[in-house]
Amino acid sequence: MWFHDKASTPRALQNNSPVEDRWNAHGLVAGRPVPLSKLDARKRYKVSEVGFHDRRRTGAADADTSFYLDKSTSLGWAALKPGGTVSFAHRNIAGLNRSLVGSVTSSNLLSPKDDVSFKFDYVHPYMDGVENRSRNRTFKASCFNSRKLSPVFIAGPHMDEAPPIWIDRKGFKANITESFTRQSTCTYGLVVEEITVLDDKNKICTHGSRVLPSGTLSMDGPPTTLSGTGVDQMAFLQGNITRDTTEFVNGTPIGDRFIFQCDQGLGIGTNNPVFNRHQLSLTKFINLNKQEQGAGKPPPAVLALHGRYAGCIGDLPAYDAFALGGPHSVRGFNMGELGAARNVVEGAIELSVPVTVKNNHAQVYAFAEHGNDLGSSKDVKGNPTAFFQRAGQGTSFGFGVKIGPVRAEFTLDFNASKGSFNIRFGELNAPFHLDLG
Repeated sequence: MWFHDKASTPRALQNNSPVEDRWNAHGLVAGRPVPLSKLDARKRYKVSEVGFHDRRRTGAADADTSFYLDKSTSLGWAALKPGGTVSFAHRNIAGLNRSLVGSVTSSNLLSPKDDVSFKFDYVHPYMDGVENRSRNRTFKASCFNSRKLSPVFIAGPHMDEAPPIWIDRKGFKANITESFTRQSTCTYGLVVEEITVLDDKNKICTHGSRVLPSGTLSMDGPPTTLSGTGVDQMAFLQGNITRDTTEFVNGTPIGDRFIFQCDQGLGIGTNNPVFNRHQLSLTKFINLNKQEQGAGKPPPAVLALHGRYAGCIGDLPAYDAFALGGPHSVRGFNMGELGAARNVVEGAIELSVPVTVKNNHAQVYAFAEHGNDLGSSKDVKGNPTAFFQRAGQGTSFGFGVKIGPVRAEFTLDFNASKGSFNIRFGELNAPFHLDLG
């Protein structure tokens, strides 16, 4: 049963036309929206689904200002530069929950063209109509410009720090997300983008560089792009399938999570790139003591198993090589510290046990993780793993305590036999990480 407000109910119901011959024993029609006013308070109903539609249209705009420290001034002093974000949102367009959301951000308003990023999203749910529940599809179109520090062109642990390299992407993305069940979704679409590789002075960078023992820079590093000019254009199809059956038991996820993603190059763009990039991720959370769910009850003991494989066939620019190391890869290492490769495999195991201190529930846990480039680092043009003297594989072990979503953990890097303490938020391979040394 699907509840709508009066504006979205069938015309016959809005006009109070006789429809009694189409109602079943419960006073309902399967697969049809039913207004609340048609329900009999004296009867008991079996509800399969409840939906709420807000007919109000909303629009909003916001601006935020901040200041950033720039340590790259000519005198070596830190300069305070104003930055900010302007955002807007127009939601529930046409009363059908469509939305247009955008934001523009710059960390230097005095020279915004040097560091400006933007993103505009248009979301169109119910592609097949509000009344058609046979397919649940949502269309999304995005224009974007983003800049991130590359984990591919960084120095290994036994080298001096290499000059940072930034990957600037701007382009267009359009995709459709289809829900097969409540746990299974599929997204497929097209991505067209231009990639520009920049150095720390915001100039185009064609090759990676490293610091030589003499203190000078070696500029003969791996090429940063397919074209060799520092700028690439490409178009590719992108699809992913996600099945997530996890559920929370006293604040801890239990169940399985499966994610498969594939990018297929179309031969359009710089040097007509044709490639197939693919990633498969599997995570399983096992309830070891079958802890029942309930308010005030402790979380269950959980064994978490995680595995990931990623690979690429065909043209592979260095900026798209798979980086090994970091909180999303192998904990205890910095982003990309282990290498950048064409194929990688990662595995992790974590055991957590609940503890109670003064009626406050927490978890203590221990974990082990490993990542390996399968010898494929040499198959990346210029071999950035060898150029920056990185290992290509690594293992770590650690333990910690979790209170709510916050994790405080100590990790031992087996490659260098050194430890580090950091704070993380979330579960295994969570998206937020704070390194404290």
